Amino acid sequence: MGSAQQERIEKLQDLIETYNRKIEVESRQVEAMNQELEVTQAKVLDLRRLTGGPQSAVEASRQALKTRQLLENRLEQLCQRLERDIASRQAELDAVRAAIAIADEARVSARRSATALQVANQREAGAAEEVLKSLADCQGADKQLLLAQAQRLEAMTAAGSADSSPTASQLPSAAQCEQLISQLLAITGIGDQHLRQPKTFNSKNHTSSESLQQLVAYCCRLEAQNFAVFSSCNQANEKLGALQQELEQLQAEAAAAEAQGALAQQKEVIQATLAKRDAACKRMEGLRDKQVGIERRLALVRAGVAAALKALGVVPAQPARPQDPACVFATLMENLGLFETRARAVVAVYSTILGKSGAAANGL
Repeated sequence: MGSAQQERIEKLQDLIETYNRKIEVESRQVEAMNQELEVTQAKVLDLRRLTGGPQSAVEASRQALKTRQLLENRLEQLCQRLERDIASRQAELDAVRAAIAIADEARVSARRSATALQVANQREAGAAEEVLKSLADCQGADKQLLLAQAQRLEAMTAAGSADSSPTASQLPSAAQCEQLISQLLAITGIGDQHLRQPKTFNSKNHTSSESLQQLVAYCCRLEAQNFAVFSSCNQANEKLGALQQELEQLQAEAAAAEAQGALAQQKEVIQATLAKRDAACKRMEGLRDKQVGIERRLALVRAGVAAALKALGVVPAQPARPQDPACVFATLMENLGLFETRARAVVAVYSTILGKSGAAANGL
């Protein structure tokens, strides 16, 4: 009995030593796990301070995605509005171009009309010059005829003074006066009804000297008429030149005013279009800056989550399309799930170690 008890005691002592060694090993492992857990907790706390916790990170990512989606929608609306504005301005430019084309056609037609008027004026001026030339020729012929008649009258007067009682054969007859008047009418082309009356050359009532006096008076009257017609033609020609100059000035002023009006309308439309385009570009740049800021915040959040997962020994998931908001959100949620799983595993191992240590202490 004594030897059996002694062996049992020795076995129990060996078992106690074995358990003591195991307890020491487990204690060292527990200390190592505690240190690792403290480091992990410190990292988790740092990550929480950086991201505000998993829930806040998720909310921040959701808010960032919503903001990004809202900004993208606004950008799309602004682009559509800009396209509509550009289309409307293009329509206005087309209308202005059509108006310019109509104005050009009107200007061309006005120039053609002005050219036609100038040609007509030149023709009228040429006709007036021809009339003036013919009048000058008639006036010259009348002067020559008057000079000839004056010389003839002087000769007749001299003959009358030499012979105080001239015979009827020495004076010109009525037929000669009628022939002379016919020649004058043929030269001038202008008739006088008073000279054509039969009573003018009635030998019973008038003598040849009286007919000659009437002829001289008629020639003087023709000369006065020619001078009046010549003066009126000169005045008409001067008025025509003044009207032509005034027409040219009015055409130049109308063309200048039309060109200035078209250019002013074009400048106003182009300036308004450029101002709207600049404003839209500025708004687009502001939205792009906001989008870049949100993308930077998302990059920081993803970098913080990836650093936390890497510290826990978990490989973070990579999104298939980084630019897709749905893929970014899914990747972030997947990384947060991995982070939570790893943290639960660490806590479970720590709880198991603590349970074993408590059981061993109770057994002793």
